[in-house]
Amino acid sequence: MTALLCGDVLDKRNFQSKNDTVEHLEDCKRMGIEVIPPDVNSSMQLYAIVDGKIAFALTAIKSCGDWAADKIVEAREKGGKFRDLFDFCARVDNRACNKGAIEALIKAGAFDSIGQKRSQLFQSIELAMKAGQEAAVDAAKGQGSLFGGDEPEPVATPKGLPTLPEWTDKEKSIYEKEVLGFYLTSHPLQEFAEVFAMFRTHECAEATVLNDHTPVVLAGTITELSVRPGKNPKPDKPSTFAMFTLEDASGSVRSIMWAEAYEQFADFIKNDSIVFMRGRMDRSRSAHTDCPENGNSPDGNFIVDEVFSVDEASKKLCRGLTITLDEQQHGSDLLETLRQMLRETPGSGVVELSLRLKDGVLVTFSGGKTTVGVTPTLYRRLADFLGADAAKILRTAIPQRPQKSGYKGVRS
Repeated sequence: MTALLCGDVLDKRNFQSKNDTVEHLEDCKRMGIEVIPPDVNSSMQLYAIVDGKIAFALTAIKSCGDWAADKIVEAREKGGKFRDLFDFCARVDNRACNKGAIEALIKAGAFDSIGQKRSQLFQSIELAMKAGQEAAVDAAKGQGSLFGGDEPEPVATPKGLPTLPEWTDKEKSIYEKEVLGFYLTSHPLQEFAEVFAMFRTHECAEATVLNDHTPVVLAGTITELSVRPGKNPKPDKPSTFAMFTLEDASGSVRSIMWAEAYEQFADFIKNDSIVFMRGRMDRSRSAHTDCPENGNSPDGNFIVDEVFSVDEASKKLCRGLTITLDEQQHGSDLLETLRQMLRETPGSGVVELSLRLKDGVLVTFSGGKTTVGVTPTLYRRLADFLGADAAKILRTAIPQRPQKSGYKGVRS
């Protein structure tokens, strides 16, 4: 796993797509392999095994190149762990590790182990660098050590770092994405994880490997939005279309909304909007590299037909619940409890019941006049009460739209 992660760093220094790294980190988690977050006191230049764990690579942080990483590790191995930011700036060559690199290290959480807030450290960079430069000058003049060595005396940290509130979890995650290319400690969409899992058909990363024309419902946040005028517009016909990236915790998928759909759903299409989208995967356009307007992607494009807010997801994407009971596992005495649980979440969703009899026969019937509001809370309660797979969403049908190109001369 360390070798795979090192390959990600060496091959993908653009910090735009980190799906492979995310997948490898998730594999480590599933296998019980701990990955130590970025840390100036434990990370090496590349991913490395430290005490049976994988230490995050310094060079996997944007703006922290090979030279900066080499000097950080060299200073730590020569003088021990860094006590604080001021000690770091005094001992690490500032020609290699400049202000931009230090900012990136703080945003990545690489100074968290020293026990100070990221917000405080970020505001103290210039002061720490100035103190470090002065210590380096003294060392060059032979004044750095009473014993005549060439190492500067430890720089005293000012007692009063700026009094600031710590960055919020959302701010931390945004900064981590900026310098790592992905969210490391938490994802800003985490609070929507339950509702996403209920109503989408696939994660964004999964969608990129689906067959051409596969209908999908995806959910996530819109980034890298570009709204463009179409070529050869027709009178009285919409021509403006949108290209963007839809991103969730698994990764991202390049997305296109053609003019007719964009005219209808333009209010939803904004950077950082959190939405559900229904459409289809299109792999044919990825082959037409002569048509940049199509936002060519080797993983295909997600052609978006409809957009819904998170609050609308249940109404637009779900027509009810199907609940499966097993005669051997679930006694008849739980039916009244189940009925009461459904009544406590009123709504218009239909209820279908399936009863698996002892002889293996499966009998399915309508819940009659019983209707329900399908919510993450109810879904979780049913899973706790009946088992993880007892309740399933009844999805609304995905409309089959005509397969037509948004770019003249490109076949669908």
